[in-house]
Amino acid sequence: MNNLDEMQEGIIKEIGNIGAGHIVMYLSQITKAKTEIDVTRVYEFETQQVQNICKYLTKKVYAIKYHTDPAPSGGFLLILPKETPQNVLIPLRSASTPSLNNLTTAYSKSLEDYLSITCKINLDKRYEDTESNVLSDVFSEPTSYEDKLLIVDTRFSVESTPMDGHMFLYVKPKEYSNIITTINTKIRGMIG
Repeated sequence: MNNLDEMQEGIIKEIGNIGAGHIVMYLSQITKAKTEIDVTRVYEFETQQVQNICKYLTKKVYAIKYHTDPAPSGGFLLILPKETPQNVLIPLRSASTPSLNNLTTAYSKSLEDYLSITCKINLDKRYEDTESNVLSDVFSEPTSYEDKLLIVDTRFSVESTPMDGHMFLYVKPKEYSNIITTINTKIRGMIG
């Protein structure tokens, strides 16, 4: 599925791991609950593939959607399963916008440090819905089959939740090639 080489994928995973590590720490502070990272994975999808996958996702979730501003075109999605304890969900439901925006600061800093992309990741919308409806809404832009979507998925768990949560950093198709070009430039600089 992925056309990324090992070094490209490694850089993207590093961005995910550093950003997610800070988010998990801050999430623990907001919710007063033990939160742990699992694994960061990198995916390249045609957007049509994502929409097809969404059709089969039926679990109820709580989700927070962000958008990147001014660039790259994309955003960040935090998904917690409905099995997440109420002592975790209640603080997130009632958290102020500045407080929730602080969750994503480390991710935008990682993008700046690694790819020289300066952006803010700002709160867009909160959901209590099914995975299918949330992901369909986030990835609903009409695109051609040649368009790719870059998704950095970091899984995490909160307390004794039976399901993993997900942190998705995604870059939409029109920015995809720019991101890969930037990564390749960075790799050439590292190699010398």
